[in-house]
Amino acid sequence: METTLRVFVEVQRQPPHLVIVKRATSPVPLASLGSLRGFTVTVLDDRPQFANRQRFAQADQVLLRRCARRCMPC
Repeated sequence: METTLRVFVEVQRQPPHLVIVKRATSPVPLASLGSLRGFTVTVLDDRPQFANRQRFAQADQVLLRRCARRCMPC
């Protein structure tokens, strides 16, 4: 006796995620380029003068937070 198995697979891909951490070289153009290329863009900085919507209008998230040491060398 032969058994037939039917399987339905739906792949839902998420866009790649670009995280820009404080003191990145040229963060504003990098965020713009990432957004244009379809990345979800998150900016992370603990300095309010840099982590704001006016500076990163094209970012999906702008987070005013301190980054853990394991996240980047200081």
